[in-house]
Amino acid sequence: MKENSGRLLNFLERRDKRSSIVVPERTPGSQEARLYFNVLEKLEGRTLVRVKLETGRHHQIRVQFAHMGHPVVGDLRYGAPAPLPQKQIALFAKELVIMHPVRGEKMSFSSPIPRSWPWPTDDPIEQSLPWNWHELEKALPPGVLQQAP
Repeated sequence: MKENSGRLLNFLERRDKRSSIVVPERTPGSQEARLYFNVLEKLEGRTLVRVKLETGRHHQIRVQFAHMGHPVVGDLRYGAPAPLPQKQIALFAKELVIMHPVRGEKMSFSSPIPRSWPWPTDDPIEQSLPWNWHELEKALPPGVLQQAP
Protein backbone atom coordinates (compact mmCIF):
# COMPACT_ATOMS: atom_id res chain seq x y z
CA MET A 1 0.00 0.00 0.00
CA LYS A 2 1.26 3.47 -0.81
CA GLU A 3 -0.24 5.21 2.23
CA ASN A 4 0.66 4.16 5.79
CA SER A 5 -2.67 5.36 7.14
CA GLY A 6 -5.83 6.97 5.96
CA ARG A 7 -9.57 7.18 5.92
CA LEU A 8 -11.71 5.58 3.23
CA LEU A 9 -15.13 6.97 2.38
CA ASN A 10 -17.12 5.24 -0.35
CA PHE A 11 -20.70 4.50 -1.28
CA LEU A 12 -21.52 0.79 -1.41
CA GLU A 13 -24.37 -1.00 -3.12
CA ARG A 14 -25.39 -4.59 -2.63
CA ARG A 15 -25.00 -6.27 -5.99
CA ASP A 16 -26.74 -9.43 -4.80
CA LYS A 17 -26.96 -11.42 -1.57
CA ARG A 18 -23.30 -12.43 -1.88
CA SER A 19 -21.41 -9.30 -2.87
CA SER A 20 -21.28 -5.51 -2.83
CA ILE A 21 -19.64 -2.87 -5.04
CA VAL A 22 -18.33 0.68 -4.70
CA VAL A 23 -20.35 3.18 -6.70
CA PRO A 24 -18.92 6.57 -7.73
CA GLU A 25 -21.59 8.65 -5.98
CA ARG A 26 -24.52 8.37 -3.63
CA THR A 27 -27.42 6.56 -5.27
CA PRO A 28 -30.87 5.63 -3.91
CA GLY A 29 -29.61 2.09 -3.19
CA SER A 30 -26.19 2.96 -1.77
CA GLN A 31 -24.95 3.34 1.78
CA GLU A 32 -22.01 5.41 2.97
CA ALA A 33 -19.07 3.30 4.19
CA ARG A 34 -16.29 4.83 6.31
CA LEU A 35 -13.19 3.30 7.89
CA TYR A 36 -9.72 4.23 9.11
CA PHE A 37 -6.67 2.08 8.42
CA ASN A 38 -3.09 1.95 9.71
CA VAL A 39 -0.34 -0.14 8.16
CA LEU A 40 1.35 -2.24 10.84
CA GLU A 41 3.86 -4.16 8.71
CA LYS A 42 4.86 -4.93 5.14
CA LEU A 43 6.31 -8.30 4.21
CA GLU A 44 6.86 -10.11 0.90
CA GLY A 45 4.39 -8.00 -1.10
CA ARG A 46 1.68 -8.17 1.58
CA THR A 47 0.58 -5.55 4.08
CA LEU A 48 -0.74 -6.12 7.59
CA VAL A 49 -3.34 -3.45 8.33
CA ARG A 50 -5.34 -2.45 11.40
CA VAL A 51 -8.82 -1.26 10.48
CA LYS A 52 -11.23 0.79 12.57
CA LEU A 53 -14.75 0.77 11.16
CA GLU A 54 -16.94 3.84 11.44
CA THR A 55 -19.81 2.06 9.69
CA GLY A 56 -20.61 -1.61 9.33
CA ARG A 57 -21.64 -2.39 5.77
CA HIS A 58 -21.90 -5.72 3.97
CA HIS A 59 -18.33 -6.87 3.20
CA GLN A 60 -17.17 -3.30 3.82
CA ILE A 61 -13.47 -3.92 4.45
CA ARG A 62 -13.26 -6.41 1.61
CA VAL A 63 -15.01 -4.10 -0.88
CA GLN A 64 -13.20 -0.89 0.06
CA PHE A 65 -9.73 -2.43 0.06
CA ALA A 66 -10.37 -4.21 -3.26
CA HIS A 67 -11.60 -0.90 -4.72
CA MET A 68 -8.31 0.78 -3.82
CA GLY A 69 -6.40 -2.06 -5.50
CA HIS A 70 -5.52 -4.05 -2.38
CA PRO A 71 -7.87 -7.03 -2.02
CA VAL A 72 -7.70 -9.06 1.18
CA VAL A 73 -5.29 -11.98 0.81
CA GLY A 74 -7.22 -15.04 -0.38
CA ASP A 75 -10.43 -13.11 -1.16
CA LEU A 76 -11.20 -14.40 -4.65
CA ARG A 77 -14.66 -12.80 -4.68
CA TYR A 78 -13.12 -9.32 -4.50
CA GLY A 79 -10.02 -9.72 -6.64
CA ALA A 80 -7.29 -11.62 -4.80
CA PRO A 81 -5.10 -13.41 -7.35
CA ALA A 82 -5.00 -16.74 -5.50
CA PRO A 83 -6.82 -18.57 -2.70
CA LEU A 84 -5.32 -19.53 0.63
CA PRO A 85 -4.99 -23.28 1.31
CA GLN A 86 -8.42 -23.79 2.91
CA LYS A 87 -10.15 -21.00 0.92
CA GLN A 88 -10.07 -18.65 3.94
CA ILE A 89 -9.45 -14.94 3.61
CA ALA A 90 -6.87 -13.13 5.73
CA LEU A 91 -9.37 -11.03 7.66
CA PHE A 92 -9.54 -11.42 11.42
CA ALA A 93 -11.28 -9.43 14.17
CA LYS A 94 -8.70 -9.28 16.98
CA GLU A 95 -10.85 -6.83 18.91
CA LEU A 96 -14.48 -5.86 18.64
CA VAL A 97 -15.98 -2.98 20.64
CA ILE A 98 -19.73 -2.30 20.46
CA MET A 99 -22.40 -0.48 22.40
CA HIS A 100 -25.00 -2.79 23.92
CA PRO A 101 -28.25 -2.02 22.07
CA VAL A 102 -30.42 -1.99 25.20
CA ARG A 103 -28.19 -1.11 28.16
CA GLY A 104 -26.06 1.39 26.26
CA GLU A 105 -22.90 -0.07 27.82
CA LYS A 106 -19.66 -0.42 25.92
CA MET A 107 -18.79 -4.08 25.38
CA SER A 108 -15.34 -5.23 24.35
CA PHE A 109 -14.36 -8.63 22.98
CA SER A 110 -10.86 -9.75 22.03
CA SER A 111 -9.31 -12.90 20.70
CA PRO A 112 -5.74 -14.13 20.37
CA ILE A 113 -4.26 -14.58 16.92
CA PRO A 114 -5.38 -18.02 15.70
CA ARG A 115 -2.99 -20.87 14.92
CA SER A 116 -1.94 -21.01 11.26
CA TRP A 117 -2.61 -17.28 10.76
CA PRO A 118 -0.85 -16.36 7.49
CA TRP A 119 1.31 -13.64 9.03
CA PRO A 120 4.31 -14.05 11.32
CA THR A 121 3.45 -13.11 14.90
CA ASP A 122 5.19 -12.93 18.27
CA ASP A 123 1.89 -13.56 20.08
CA PRO A 124 1.73 -16.87 21.96
CA ILE A 125 -0.71 -18.89 19.87
CA GLU A 126 -0.41 -22.39 21.30
CA GLN A 127 -3.71 -22.02 23.19
CA SER A 128 -5.49 -20.31 20.30
CA LEU A 129 -8.14 -21.94 18.19
CA PRO A 130 -7.14 -23.01 14.70
CA TRP A 131 -7.71 -20.62 11.83
CA ASN A 132 -8.36 -23.10 9.05
CA TRP A 133 -11.43 -25.34 8.88
CA HIS A 134 -9.62 -28.68 8.81
CA GLU A 135 -7.79 -27.93 12.07
CA LEU A 136 -10.95 -26.45 13.60
CA GLU A 137 -12.97 -29.58 12.81
CA LYS A 138 -10.41 -31.67 14.70
CA ALA A 139 -10.57 -29.34 17.74
CA LEU A 140 -14.39 -29.33 18.10
CA PRO A 141 -16.80 -32.10 19.11
CA PRO A 142 -18.08 -34.19 16.17
CA GLY A 143 -20.95 -32.66 14.22
CA VAL A 144 -20.60 -29.08 15.50
CA LEU A 145 -19.67 -27.67 12.09
CA GLN A 146 -22.18 -29.71 10.10
CA GLN A 147 -25.02 -27.78 8.53
CA ALA A 148 -28.61 -28.55 9.44
CA PRO A 149 -30.54 -30.57 6.80
